[in-house]
Amino acid sequence: MRNSPTNWATLVNPADLWDDDVVVRAVLWEALRELPPHHRAALVLRYYEDLSDDDIAAALECRPATVRNWVARGLHRLRVQIDDTRTVSKENP
Repeated sequence: MRNSPTNWATLVNPADLWDDDVVVRAVLWEALRELPPHHRAALVLRYYEDLSDDDIAAALECRPATVRNWVARGLHRLRVQIDDTRTVSKENP
């Protein structure tokens, strides 16, 4: 006698299969896509490529002070966007 087929959708919540780090990374990259290109470039070069202000300035053809400004403004915008995302997801579970 064969067992009846198992409906896996009722047993496993797909959201439970994702690691929190994966979700956080996806939210972060989505927020990065929404930044102005110069803010996004400065942040990616600083935090993903680990470049100094001088190296980033040379790559983006600007002054190191401009790089510091773009990084600070980009981080602020990311925080606001991520906070907005978290607020919306808490309101609409």
